[in-house]
Amino acid sequence: QDYGKARQLYQQGCEGGEAGGCNNLGILYHQGLGVSQDYVKARQLYQQACDGGDANGCSTLGNYLYRGLGGPKDTRRGAELLREGCAGGNQWGCDKLDDYELSR
Repeated sequence: QDYGKARQLYQQGCEGGEAGGCNNLGILYHQGLGVSQDYVKARQLYQQACDGGDANGCSTLGNYLYRGLGGPKDTRRGAELLREGCAGGNQWGCDKLDDYELSR
């Protein structure tokens, strides 16, 4: 696995308007794979992914907001984004709604 190369390619995709590239780059920053772990940067990238229509990005951004990772905590908006991701087909977002005992 070459996380440096993955970062480069995801960044190119994200900068080119590919929402999935933004989401995947966010994952690298969240986990600190090939980059320094940075929740603020990850949150920004998940925002870009969600804004671009990526259900995975919306779910993860919702979780970040709900928990206050990488910025201020906003449980109301976090729950909305988890619902948006779930409705968009992201099962992880649906599972998080269940974990937090939130309605779908």
